[in-house]
Amino acid sequence: MVDGATSDDIKHILVDVMVLYGDLTQESVASKLITFGTNGLSVFQGVITSVTIQLKDQTTPFMTGVHYMSHRTNLVL
Repeated sequence: MVDGATSDDIKHILVDVMVLYGDLTQESVASKLITFGTNGLSVFQGVITSVTIQLKDQTTPFMTGVHYMSHRTNLVL
């Protein structure tokens, strides 16, 4: 990944890696990826164009985005 990569670039990289190295098809990614956990950064968890939203809208309709609980706890402290 290069500096300045957009959430769309990151989504394509994630799906490509799952297909190429996970020995999955696009259809199996859609049915097997049910949770995407991140640290809450807006690029990953934002409301409009984040990686989570793009994965859910374009690739994995049943996926849920999760903010790591350990990271949330660390932010509280």
